[in-house]
Amino acid sequence: MNPALARVAAVRPDTRVAWANASAAHRLLAIQVTAAVVAIRARPARAASEGVAESWGCNHSQVKRIELPMERPKAVTAIAVTLFLASGYLAIVAAIKLVAPEAVSLSLGAPLLHGFEISGPYGFLVAATVGTLTGIGLFRLDNVARRIGMVLSIVGVVLLIPKLSADAAELSLRLLTAGFAVMVRVAIAWYLWQGSTAEKFH
Repeated sequence: MNPALARVAAVRPDTRVAWANASAAHRLLAIQVTAAVVAIRARPARAASEGVAESWGCNHSQVKRIELPMERPKAVTAIAVTLFLASGYLAIVAAIKLVAPEAVSLSLGAPLLHGFEISGPYGFLVAATVGTLTGIGLFRLDNVARRIGMVLSIVGVVLLIPKLSADAAELSLRLLTAGFAVMVRVAIAWYLWQGSTAEKFH
């Protein structure tokens, strides 16, 4: 008797009786079916997942994405945390400004808003909301958030150009600060634009 059927017969005695009474053709068919089952169980995990993918009408990469969630790159996490910190800062300044208008100056938002701070505390809140939502999207590896992050970085570079030009007349801390801010935004935009980074998003 086939070893696989022997194991089954040990659990179910009626299988041994059926095997003894079966014709040669039926025995051959049973052996072939059992061999097919053993072969399927022995298939590699990738082959099995491809079979599931075909039955679901999707490709293997989609099944792999479902089974093994993409790990978030540390750089993406760092960018998201930076957005959360900046958004929290703007939200706190806006809240203080709304409660006590004379307590803080709108110029506190200049390093992040680059001229838009004149829109008042509500402008601060809008910027904080956009930054927070973008950070959440980056944490979730959302591709729309990746594109918004690139746009925000590029806009920040454009808005910093006049300040960088004005401070370029002399070597000072303000020039170094503006230059560093530009480099950080360029680095973020370049990183999020890379194809290897885009592959991590969905």
